[in-house]
This record gives sequence, C-alpha cells and structure tokens, in this order.
Amino acid sequence: MMKEDTFQSRRDAALEAKQKLLQRFKVAAADPEAERRKAERAKIVEAREARMRAKAEEERRRAAEKAAEEARIAAEKEAERAAAEAAKLAARPKAINAAAYALAARFVADTASMRRKSA
Repeated sequence: MMKEDTFQSRRDAALEAKQKLLQRFKVAAADPEAERRKAERAKIVEAREARMRAKAEEERRRAAEKAAEEARIAAEKEAERAAAEAAKLAARPKAINAAAYALAARFVADTASMRRKSA
C-alpha cells in the first residue's frame, strides 16, 4: 500500500525531522565532553586576554619611561643652554669693563702724550 502524499503528511514529516534535529542538538549540548571542550576554550580565551592586557600594560610602562627619559634629556639640555647663556651674560660686563678700561687707558696715554708735546 502506498502512503498518500498530502500536505498534512509532508507537514508532519517536516515537523518530525525538525524535532529529531533539535533532539540531536540537545543531546550534544548536554554532552560532558562538549562541556569540557567549552571550558578549555574559555580558559584559552582568558589566558589570551590576560597576555594581551599584560602586553598593553608593558607598552604603557615603556611609553611612560620613554617620555620621562625624553623629559629628563630636554631638562638637561635646557639647563645647559641656560648655564651657557648665564656664562655669556656674566662675561659680557667683563668684556665691556675691559674695553672701557682700555679706552680710558688710551685716553690717559694720549693726554699724557699731548702734554709732553706741548711742554
């Protein structure tokens, strides 16, 4: 005897296939081995995230150290520049005084020379 191919029979067959498929996934989800694999994957993901956090922290620490070193070098250069500028400014009055002294000495010498000539 042949089975009738009606809409209802096709619908029932599709529903039964769907139920079997869902049952297969329910069994697979309740499998202890699947739970163990899922837990292992979660551990791996957590370890990877921990490594990424540690790497990011190390990069931040290195960047901070580099910035501090650059700031220290810049401060040293600025201190050297300021010291050179201060030395230059400190030497300037001495040079001016020396030039003024030389000019005064020449004036005195010229005056003495003129007096001798007129005498």
